[in-house]
Amino acid sequence: DNIFNCSCNKSDFYFLKGRAFAFTDELTCGNCFGKVPYSRISLSIKIERWQRHYKRVYANWLDSGFFEGSALRQLKNYKKGLLNKEGEKIRKQLAGFFGKPVYMEFFVEEPDANLNCVICGSKGTISGLNRPKKICKKCNTAFDYSK
Repeated sequence: DNIFNCSCNKSDFYFLKGRAFAFTDELTCGNCFGKVPYSRISLSIKIERWQRHYKRVYANWLDSGFFEGSALRQLKNYKKGLLNKEGEKIRKQLAGFFGKPVYMEFFVEEPDANLNCVICGSKGTISGLNRPKKICKKCNTAFDYSK
């Protein structure tokens, strides 16, 4: 794998998500879009543990007929679900640690169709990026992956 780690230390913001794909990372620098290595994060922030749990729930939704419904409910329970509440706690800790905004990318089944904040429904503000196109500064969410 070609992993591009952030070394710029210039970001004005970061993106946090629970799972990664070949083309995205779990914690991404908003300046260079490199992966922020766990070694740059305080050990008191349990980001790796949360991301492992998130990936297991996501895999259950993706690969399992038996657990699919339960996993989907957990992934989409944005405000009260334990998985997302823990993610929000991690997001706040990271924002405090870096002294910069950290925007959470929540799970949605069809990200290209998600044009509003999943927490409050606002239209958000332009992020200045190609994707995600918008951020909600009130809820600290990133969204709008439309083409």
